[in-house]
Amino acid sequence: DAPIEVGNRMFVDKDDDGSQDANERGIDGVTVRLIRVSDGQEIATTTTDSEGKYSFGGVGAADLLAANTDYKITIDNGSGTPLNGYKLATKDINSNNSDSIDSDAENDNGTIAINFTTGDAGKNNFTLDAGFVPEVTLVGWIDFDRSGTFDEDEAVSLDTSNGLNTDGTINTVEF
Repeated sequence: DAPIEVGNRMFVDKDDDGSQDANERGIDGVTVRLIRVSDGQEIATTTTDSEGKYSFGGVGAADLLAANTDYKITIDNGSGTPLNGYKLATKDINSNNSDSIDSDAENDNGTIAINFTTGDAGKNNFTLDAGFVPEVTLVGWIDFDRSGTFDEDEAVSLDTSNGLNTDGTINTVEF
């Protein structure tokens, strides 16, 4: 039987639209695992390249994929990983049947995962993408009484619609 190869890309979804745009970079160094669903067996592990791409299977691969079989790709995230400071993008945002550019990952009981079923022998699948949105948290207050501690009457509410650039950098807010 002809081998099967699957994979594709982890990307920074700067505009949080769930879809890969030309200016959105891949994420290097993400650990990706291939799991056979029927028995939970980890078949292979790889790391994304400088473009955020990964793959499993193919000619001569030790991790040959079986045809018409359920698999799960899990993605290591959290502190100490390249995904620290990112949240998962919206899944399957494209309704135009263009699965090759949208994010396919979802939270699967606390694990980021892409569930899929292989096709017939020789049928490759390079549409298994995961988008990640930079998390931005603004913390601060105006210390009106100069006490060095936060008091309830010192809360500041900011309209951040113009405070954040789409690349995650912060515009300066002056008082």
